[in-house]
Amino acid sequence: AVRVMKERLLNLLPDTTIFLDVDDLASGRGAAEVAMSKILVVFLSDGYLTRPNTVRELLRAMSLQKIVITVYDERSVYMDKGVLRAAIEAACLNLSRWGLDGDLATWGAEVPTTADIFAALTARPLLWTRVPAFMNVTLHACVTPLVQPKAPMLRPSADGKASLSPEALQRAIEMMQTTAEPGAAASTRLYTRAGIGFTWQRLRAGESFRLYASPHNPGALELTQELSCLLQHLDIELEVTTSVADLTACSHMLLYLDKRTWTDDVQRIAALSSDVKAALAKRVHLLLVHESEPFEYMAGSHAGVKFDDLLDCVDGATPIELLQRQVYAEVAVPLKEGIYRPASLLLLARAVGDQTRTSALRQLTFSSKELRLPSMTLAGAVRV
Repeated sequence: AVRVMKERLLNLLPDTTIFLDVDDLASGRGAAEVAMSKILVVFLSDGYLTRPNTVRELLRAMSLQKIVITVYDERSVYMDKGVLRAAIEAACLNLSRWGLDGDLATWGAEVPTTADIFAALTARPLLWTRVPAFMNVTLHACVTPLVQPKAPMLRPSADGKASLSPEALQRAIEMMQTTAEPGAAASTRLYTRAGIGFTWQRLRAGESFRLYASPHNPGALELTQELSCLLQHLDIELEVTTSVADLTACSHMLLYLDKRTWTDDVQRIAALSSDVKAALAKRVHLLLVHESEPFEYMAGSHAGVKFDDLLDCVDGATPIELLQRQVYAEVAVPLKEGIYRPASLLLLARAVGDQTRTSALRQLTFSSKELRLPSMTLAGAVRV
């Protein structure tokens, strides 16, 4: 994964020097290379805090007040804040045994506390996921300190919540440039008001889609409002109904899956199950959208949940009759918080416009060449 990250970062900034210790360290233990770099990118996979050399690089970056960007592997145990704190505490107890207290004294730096190291590793958190759309957001965020961003990914709205601006959409689109799959039907290229192009398979400007959002599905209607805001920027109309009588006139029934979907209210769950069964019986496409488990290091306001918990848990599991009807036969569109929200909404918008009912994730392909930023020469290097 780290080598993939290095390769793709070089595609973004071809003239930047990226030092990857496992490949490029010829001698020494990496501290000298950290000193010459502008950024230390820590790929926080399991075991990072048990290796003296990686901890030494981190301490050197902290002593020099370098920018530290932490990329959390979504499969790592460090996704849990409690596990991360415990691992840092263990590393601090080993500083003397590893000889790192002597290195700190040589650098003229004090021995950091557990809180100091935790703060350094959580100041700029990013997520490494296998979904290409989110991967691209992470890569762009890694190089943002080296280039001037066009616009913030999200902006606060009047009610204090983060909202998607036209500028944020343009940035998200730039991160998610797509190309049609070989042999696929002709695609249409839409343009934002700033002239940024985005290829949408089988989607036409001025087209409208009708969606059923069950009133018994917590958060579904609010999600359609988020989505409608994005589609309006693309001159695409989204009609939303909460009346089950209109179900057969809809392109999709949205099934929004989060921690609340199958919990608490037995009567509401029964009503939602009835709506889902009606959609299946009437062959209305069931559009599955999964609010992913919260990324603990990034603020969010949604009730994300592990998908496994929707299948088997004490409280919140999907009704057995829906599982028997293969309600989750398709891959759900993943939603994430923070800087990943615009990319999430783009994936969802693509799924809404997918008239072949195939998975939106299988329809998307990504070209690293289309993600290239203008070439530039930097005095330092990015450290991975």
